Amino acid sequence: MTPLLFLSRLLSPAVVMNAAAREPISRGVFSITMLIATLVALAAAVGAVTGVGAGSDVATMVGGFVVLAGLVSLVTLIGPPLIPHEYWGMAVLGVSGVRTMLALGAMLVLIEFAGFDRRGVVFGVLSGTAILMIAEAAAAVILLNKRERAHAALRSVS
Repeated sequence: MTPLLFLSRLLSPAVVMNAAAREPISRGVFSITMLIATLVALAAAVGAVTGVGAGSDVATMVGGFVVLAGLVSLVTLIGPPLIPHEYWGMAVLGVSGVRTMLALGAMLVLIEFAGFDRRGVVFGVLSGTAILMIAEAAAAVILLNKRERAHAALRSVS
């Protein structure tokens, strides 16, 4: 293979687009966003529980759930080769699904099996989960959009 042929293949649009698709997502920004969101969600969940007049035992259990739900986001911080850059958005979507199932399970266990106050559990779990999911989705959209803009810029060059 001649050097000119090698260079033309190296700089072909397909190679440039594949490089942009593998552009790393800023997982540090995502982790800081989710840490702040977890703290805000914890405060909101405990506030919702105490706001409806449920006891401190309900607030403790709901707070523990919110911390666990926030820790689920750690899965998206696993880098390549387990979660390649081009599949990071799917990992975030999967974590959101897991968090939803955890919220439903937590409400079932805390209300039906542990016998905690229904309103306190539902308001606390849902407020905490909603904040986490909104922050996670917003951060993922912003980070993925940044990568797509870089991809589009490379495409326009070639």
